[in-house]
Formats: sequence, structure tokens, C-alpha cells
Amino acid sequence: MKKIIKKMIELMWNIYIELLGFWYKITGKTTITVFDNNILISKKICIFYGYQNNLSILLEKHLCDLLSRKFKIIYVTNLILNRPMLDALSKYVDIVIQRPNYGRDFSGYKAGYNYLIKSGIEQCDELLFTNDTVIYPIINADQFWDELRASESKVVGPFISYQRQMHIQSFFILCKDRIHLSDAFKNFWSEYSEPNSRDRVIKHGEIGFSNHLSLNGIRFDGVVDAKSITNISTKTINNDLIPEYFKRLYSKFDPALYQYQHNNPSHLYALFSVKYFNVPLVKKDLLSRGTFSLTEFFIKMNHLDTIIDKEEMRIELIKKGLPSFEDKFRNKVLSWIGAI
Repeated sequence: MKKIIKKMIELMWNIYIELLGFWYKITGKTTITVFDNNILISKKICIFYGYQNNLSILLEKHLCDLLSRKFKIIYVTNLILNRPMLDALSKYVDIVIQRPNYGRDFSGYKAGYNYLIKSGIEQCDELLFTNDTVIYPIINADQFWDELRASESKVVGPFISYQRQMHIQSFFILCKDRIHLSDAFKNFWSEYSEPNSRDRVIKHGEIGFSNHLSLNGIRFDGVVDAKSITNISTKTINNDLIPEYFKRLYSKFDPALYQYQHNNPSHLYALFSVKYFNVPLVKKDLLSRGTFSLTEFFIKMNHLDTIIDKEEMRIELIKKGLPSFEDKFRNKVLSWIGAI
């Protein structure tokens, strides 16, 4: 009975979200602001999806680092931006696309990609998809970029997850050697139906993209692979950078089963990956999803040599969700599904 009720609630919620997205899609409009046409002759282009109406210090640092690496930036948002935000962005990005609020980051990526296809991107060797759900860079990113470019895979990112299915995580995807001009790549975006609910965006966007690459013989890879890192979890489980709740729950499960069910390295090994794999970013939802409490996160951050102000990080993480509430919510959910 519990499973049936859960499925019914999930179904009703997804229907509501999809109808809401459809309404936004048919009633909204897309506007494009061009600050610099030279983007079309750039060797490196970034499609950056953002969902905020003020230029935070961390967003500014994210964009500045990409600029320092010679990326031209298309900023896509599902918001109607105010004039101060547009003026602020003009210092860092070349094009701003404002679109109706549906489809989350993957529909934003599609809007940016479609713009490039229509405008011509023959000169672009690298195409980066990234968004503002991460804090980047929290350490020097030079070695990270060297590893991405040294990979033999055409599509690379910081993390490969095995949650649900093997896939490259969508908050940072680098496409190299003009693979984004291949028919297989174009076909994915032309056929992508742009669902609106988070669950369906993950299924058809994030996971669907990886499946499409594999089916077409395009290899993808990550700096941190969940399968390999969970194989050493018995050695790392007591590491000071591992979330405490992970340690507690790990002791309640058969290790093989636990590793199969909980293998999203961008959360479980977030800080561990910064220190031992030189991954220069962390997800903003590490608190709101209950991976860390606020206090625990910053105690563990003291083990890292970061280049970002911890107070700025604290403000940004709290914006995403209050840990005190989320801890209670997480425990209720875990209890509901029988995890604790």
C-alpha cells in the first residue's frame, strides 16, 4: 500500500509540473540579447544555464574563470532578467537568451545549442555545458582542465554517476574535437522533447543524453567514476571528508547493496573528490539534499585549501535550503522508504 500511495503522489506531482511547463511554454516568449557577435568565430564556447536575477559573487567568479580559459559564453535563463542583471552580465557573457520557464537546465542547453546551430559554429572546437548549480572554482582548476583535455573520450566531465543508470552528470559537460557537430549529437537535441519535471529531465535529459552517446559509439568519461570510487569505499569510509550520515547508513546495509543504491559521487564524495581528484567544484544542494549539515560541511572544509571565501559559500549554500529543515525532511523520507 505504501508503494502504491508513493507512486500515485509522484504521478500526480509530475502531471502537475508537466502541465505547468506546457502553460509557460505556450504563453511565454524567448528574447535574445547579443553583446558580442565575435562568439561565432571562437574556438571555445560555453552554454551556461543560470537561474538567478542578481550577479552573486560566486556566479561572477564562475564566469570569470571560464573567461580566463578563453571561453565565449552564451548565458541561458528561464527568467525575465531585470536591467541591472543584464548590464552586469554584459561584462562577462556574449549572448543572453531569456526563455519561458520550463524544462530546467537541459531545455536551456537545447536553446543555447539551437542558437549556435542556426548561427554557425564551424570554428568551435570545444563546447561546454555548465550551470549555476555548482560552486566553481573552489580550488585552482588548472589540473582539472588538463585531465579533461587529456582524456581520450570526446565528452567528459567531473563525475560519472551510476544512480539509476551510468551517466555523465549534467552540471558540467565538456564536448571536444567538434563532436557537437556530429549528426548523432545534433539528433539528440532535435529529438529531445523537453520534459518539465525534475525526474523526467534526469531520465530523458541527463541519462538520455548519455544513453544516446553510447548507442552512437561516442565515449564519455569523468574525472571521478562512481563505480571505481565505491570499490574503495571500505578504505575511504572513515575519511574526514566523507559525510557522517553516509558513514551511519553504510553500517546498516550490506556493502554491495549500499554501493549499488547510493553511488552519486558528486554528493557522497563531494569534498573527498576536491582533495584527492582535484575536482574544483561542489554542488550547491549538498545541504538542501541533506548530504551535509551546515556545521559539518564547514568543519570538513577546513581540511581543504580553497581559493574561495567560505562566508560567500555559506551564504550561497543556505540560499539553496536550510539544513535544519532539510535534515528533518531527509530523515522522514529515509524512514518512509525504510532506509532508517
